[in-house]
Amino acid sequence: MIYFTEMDDEMKKLSRWGIGPKMALLTIVYSAVLFAACFTFPGLFEDRFIPYPVALALACALFCVGAPLFVASYTAIDRSYQADVLNTQGVYRFCRHPLYASFILFIVPGIALLIHFWLLYTVPLFLYIVFRVFIRTEETYLEKRFGNNYIAYRARTNLLFPRFTRE
Repeated sequence: MIYFTEMDDEMKKLSRWGIGPKMALLTIVYSAVLFAACFTFPGLFEDRFIPYPVALALACALFCVGAPLFVASYTAIDRSYQADVLNTQGVYRFCRHPLYASFILFIVPGIALLIHFWLLYTVPLFLYIVFRVFIRTEETYLEKRFGNNYIAYRARTNLLFPRFTRE
């Protein structure tokens, strides 16, 4: 994690924001460069493959999944953080990081489709790469903090892409 607060002498508690601020900052910088290119050369980067009404419908569908997933994930993680417990229920039953999944898989792709420049379709891929680089920090913290409970949870639950199987 990026930010730590005192928990005890042996272990520091991870911030409720986790790797989110670092991911957001890098993605904003990357996106700003792409925006500059797209608006400087709009004819070069305009999406001519997906008709805008189709892109708009896809974006709406992605938002309809991503927004409730974000709200459910944030609400659940906020409660778990306050209680200092490992959450393995609700949306956390299907993947270990549904809050990040809501952005990487649904919200950011939806925004890219709305803006309708093909170059922006690389932003979710960039965000996923950044996520994979930094998530080790959270995973290591959670393993140290929750021990065998987290190890068992990690073994049966995917990192980001949901697994819809019964336990």
